[in-house]
Amino acid sequence: MTAWTTSTLSSNSTTSPNGKRREIIIDQLRQWGVDYRMQKYATGVNLYVDLGDTNKRIGISSHFDRVEESPGANDNASAIAVCLQIIESYLASPDPRWGLRVLFFDEEETGLQGSVAYIRQFGVSDLSGLLNMELVGMGDRFALWPLAAGDQGPLLKAFEHCAGRRRIPYLCSRPGKKIE
Repeated sequence: MTAWTTSTLSSNSTTSPNGKRREIIIDQLRQWGVDYRMQKYATGVNLYVDLGDTNKRIGISSHFDRVEESPGANDNASAIAVCLQIIESYLASPDPRWGLRVLFFDEEETGLQGSVAYIRQFGVSDLSGLLNMELVGMGDRFALWPLAAGDQGPLLKAFEHCAGRRRIPYLCSRPGKKIE
C-alpha cells in the first residue's frame, strides 16, 4: 500500500492552479492502471473512477481545489489522499457485493460548482449513497449529515449504527438526532 500524506498532494498547492492538483491525481491513477473519466463543465473539470459492480455502487468524493489563503493540506488534500487509498485498497481486495464511484470535484470552495455540475449532468440515482470526504485530518471525530433535512438514507444509518456499536464519537446534524 502507498503511504499517502497530505504533502504528496499539497506540496504544489500553494503555487499551482487546480489543474496541477488534478494532474497529480491523474498521474497516480495512471500508475495503477485505473481508468478514469473527466467531466468538463463551463468553468472546471471533475474526475471520477468506477470500480466493481455497476448495479450497487457507493459514491465517495473529495475536492481538489482550495481556498486562496490555505495551502490546501487539510482542505482538502487529506481527503484526496484517503480517496486514493480507498481506490488502492479496493484494487487489492475488491468487494463483489459493491462497486465504488470515487469522485474528485473541482471548484467546491466556490459554491460547490463541481458537485452541482456533476449532479446536473449525471444525477445520483445510480448511487446507493455518497460519503463526501472533507477535512479528514481534523482529529478523532467524524461528522455525519444528510443532503437534505429529514433524509435518512441507508448509508447514513449504517455509519451511525457502526459508530454507535463501536463507541466511536461522531457529530451528526440530522434533525432529531442527538449530537454526541
